[in-house]
Amino acid sequence: MNSDSDTVEVEGKIVAVLPGTMFRVELPNGHQVLAHISGKLRKHFIRITVGDMVKMEMTPKDIDKARITYRLRNASEVRRTPIRSFGLAGINPQDHIKRTTATWTSCKRSWRGNARKSPRAQDR
Repeated sequence: MNSDSDTVEVEGKIVAVLPGTMFRVELPNGHQVLAHISGKLRKHFIRITVGDMVKMEMTPKDIDKARITYRLRNASEVRRTPIRSFGLAGINPQDHIKRTTATWTSCKRSWRGNARKSPRAQDR
């Protein structure tokens, strides 16, 4: 038990990610609890996914709920960074940048060529 309050620290494995930063966590004895992340994990954007081992605080008064306080390092699993998409399915981002730049440049040239001169410019 923690010295500062009446909580019990337990470890568990994330089984499901639920809306509103809630998680279904399975304890080593097979019991499943509903857990939410603590403020420090929110503040530092610690990402928790299915399969992660976490440390939680539970109160003896309600054994169906818990607070996730720490994400343990999973040495056996390799965490890969997600592939970022630019919203361009099947298009190389560099090609898209070249195309949009060329289009913008051609529009800019045609706009300059067709622009009327202001009356003050004609007076000069």
